[in-house]
Amino acid sequence: MRSVFTCISPMAKRKRLQKPLRERFWVMFDFVDKLIQIERYLATRRVIHRDESLYLASKEEIERRGLLGPWAVNLYESLLVSLPSSALLWTIDIFYPLEFVDHAARITHKFSSILSPGIFPFSLLLVSFAAGWGSLYGKDMNPEKRAMAQNAYLYFDGCYGLWPQMLSVVLASLYLKVTEIAAVTNSAFLAQTSVLIGLIGIPPLIWNVRLIVYQIPSKLFQVNGYNGIPPKLFGRVPKGSGPWHQYQFRVFIFAGFLIWLLNIAVQFICSVLGLLFGSLII
Repeated sequence: MRSVFTCISPMAKRKRLQKPLRERFWVMFDFVDKLIQIERYLATRRVIHRDESLYLASKEEIERRGLLGPWAVNLYESLLVSLPSSALLWTIDIFYPLEFVDHAARITHKFSSILSPGIFPFSLLLVSFAAGWGSLYGKDMNPEKRAMAQNAYLYFDGCYGLWPQMLSVVLASLYLKVTEIAAVTNSAFLAQTSVLIGLIGIPPLIWNVRLIVYQIPSKLFQVNGYNGIPPKLFGRVPKGSGPWHQYQFRVFIFAGFLIWLLNIAVQFICSVLGLLFGSLII
């Protein structure tokens, strides 16, 4: 009987050690996996910048080449865009921690931090649908062309928008945080600093507007078989170009309004949850 236990115990010991080891190192493995995926994003970005028609490639071909699909491209672009601003705000919060007036405000903030990240995928879904729907004339519309236009939009947005979006998000986050701290501390220096940050943020904002209003739709219209020449300000759409006014209305007005409603709904839900659970200490 003893010999049986002595044979089993080392095996049991190894089994007991395997799970803690996995639990101990899963963070490291997850971090390495994210680094690999970011490298794949950068490789995909280089391919798109070479004007390769990756939006026409099959899922198998994309995986064989070690690249990312259209949705994954936007996911990792958003991750890279948010990292600098998150690190900056985290550093500022160490020196100027956010104080909540009551439990309701604290719980509202907690629910908001949980639910707000879910706004992005729904917003992206709405915008990509509106882009595919709005970048084709009615006579050229069919499910295959609309799906191709959606994939092309996701690739263009995820690959061309990295630097302008990163700069804009960093400066906007810094502006809001410095303005908030200046209001609490009544610091004239910080108030002047926030104005300076706002002025510095104008060029990246113009870069973003040009990208969203002209560069991406122009390339998207070329994908759909149009010449992509933009109309002059308040002018008519050039012959053979894409449906510029239709695209702008459906992407910026229709999708923008729905995203605004989505944000309002999420904030309302968070406020209600904060009032309901305001008596609890989290």
